[in-house]
Amino acid sequence: MSEFIIGVVSDGVLRVLWPKRPPTLSDLPARCRLTRIDVIAAQPPESQELGLGEYEGMTVAVEGRCDGDWIYGAKIVDTGGPIVTAIAEKIFGSE
Repeated sequence: MSEFIIGVVSDGVLRVLWPKRPPTLSDLPARCRLTRIDVIAAQPPESQELGLGEYEGMTVAVEGRCDGDWIYGAKIVDTGGPIVTAIAEKIFGSE
């Protein structure tokens, strides 16, 4: 099942801001890497990792399936610049 995730790209990984879940119930870590491949693919996720360098410091909205430190089948559906990022961090909190 695909999830909608909002985060800020920092050091090449997605720092998840939303959804927030209690740590005991969460399968979504604080930082995720994104890959195009499906979670059941017989290849390592790194083989189709989405490079996030161009989004450094930006808020991104991602659809995909979280499993461990990866978001599989990831699609970036929207982005926001510095103003949106400041607002997102204020609303959702930052690490």
